[in-house]
Amino acid sequence: MNKTIKFFFAEFFSSIFNPVVFLLLMPFLIVYRQTASIEYALKWQLFTSIFLMIGITFLLFGLHKKIFSDIDLTKREERKEFYKMSLILSAGYLVSAILFKGPVFYISFAAGGITVGAFILSLINNYTKASVHLAVATAFVTTIGILYGFNIFIFIFWIIPLTLWARHYLKKHTILQMIIGILVGLFVTLGTLFISRMFL
Repeated sequence: MNKTIKFFFAEFFSSIFNPVVFLLLMPFLIVYRQTASIEYALKWQLFTSIFLMIGITFLLFGLHKKIFSDIDLTKREERKEFYKMSLILSAGYLVSAILFKGPVFYISFAAGGITVGAFILSLINNYTKASVHLAVATAFVTTIGILYGFNIFIFIFWIIPLTLWARHYLKKHTILQMIIGILVGLFVTLGTLFISRMFL
């Protein structure tokens, strides 16, 4: 496989396994698994998309104003502002879910996990540039694997190594930074699911 083809696949996997994609799918899959209602799950997916669109708009505005150098926020110091906005949005999402459905609700727990994850990543960013791609991909695979069973987990597990390969090939992160991202995604998700099952 020549470099051009490798670069194409790396860009492709990096794009389709973007954190926004997983964050958009997650509410639908979580709510549908618990309620078996496509309509109800779609409502929460639409609600989530509002917060994601605000985040995307902020990122694009930052690119336009040269606050960010590129869409991947390659420079660690430029991520501080994005993490601030992420924390505001995730906290707003959490508060909204609690106001609509109360604290003991699937999306309330998921929103709490997202907020905790964003906070931990923002702290780590003071020292190194942890991979958000890997953190969110790992959280997605772990969550869906636990909710939908082992067969589904095996089917989607390949998302993690493909994302790791793509981000490393594109020189967006070191191996250590990607491992940190995986560990954050894994432990925050397991902690969130453990706490949620104590109450739900």
